[in-house]
Amino acid sequence: MRISFHCQVYSRCRARLVLLHADEATLQKFRLLKKEDIKASTAVLRPNTPGSTTLQLSWIWHSRMPTRQPFWNVSDPLHHKQFLPELFSVKRVHWLRARAQTQRWREECILVRYEMQWTVRYFMHKSKAWQSALTSGRPLTAGAAAYADRKVVMWRQLALISDKSFKNTNVHYESPL
Repeated sequence: MRISFHCQVYSRCRARLVLLHADEATLQKFRLLKKEDIKASTAVLRPNTPGSTTLQLSWIWHSRMPTRQPFWNVSDPLHHKQFLPELFSVKRVHWLRARAQTQRWREECILVRYEMQWTVRYFMHKSKAWQSALTSGRPLTAGAAAYADRKVVMWRQLALISDKSFKNTNVHYESPL
């Protein structure tokens, strides 16, 4: 109820600024208030809610608080300071979430680089395993030898193709071949 009242007051004041032909900088500072701008965020109360990491703060939270006493509240010189702890709390939560997400993505980039190398190494390991089956000295039938030979070539081709693809997609990729 109080939020809707303050939204109406703000919207009327902004409309008067437009009627008074306020300059573009002033209108940019006092933007048009939309319904999604005043939507409440429960990220502070429930930080583990799925999808809360992609939550964007409204432009209202990025607005600057007045540094001097506002002219509309002469009786209370600390009026604007009552909102500062809440504002900092919300901004701190969102900053910490953004920082954690950045760290997760950095870690993911490192892991993907290693997983690329592990994939190529696994393919080469399988190729060598089939090659050792061919050269182990155990007698193989012609069909089994042909099958093992095809597997050697297949795993080696997979290693070469994946290595080439990883080089083309990741500049930090170091080939294990």
